[in-house]
Amino acid sequence: MPDESVNELVIQRLSLYLGPHTARMAMKTFAKQALGLPPDQVLFVDAPKLLAALRPMLRTLLGSDHAEAVVRELTIACEGR
Repeated sequence: MPDESVNELVIQRLSLYLGPHTARMAMKTFAKQALGLPPDQVLFVDAPKLLAALRPMLRTLLGSDHAEAVVRELTIACEGR
């Protein structure tokens, strides 16, 4: 989806692993913590910093290998947008 925002993309992908509510809360928490922005103001240029902030939480919830795969998938999805 070309007009998809970082917020929508991350929530959609994380929902598969964390459920929709937890994915929304993670995006809200880590956008604020890592970037000082509300989730709807995060830009694709901000994605690397956001994903780096999400990585430890994902490792805890999904395990290291699975978390790295999810971060890699999100990185690829955000690149070039």
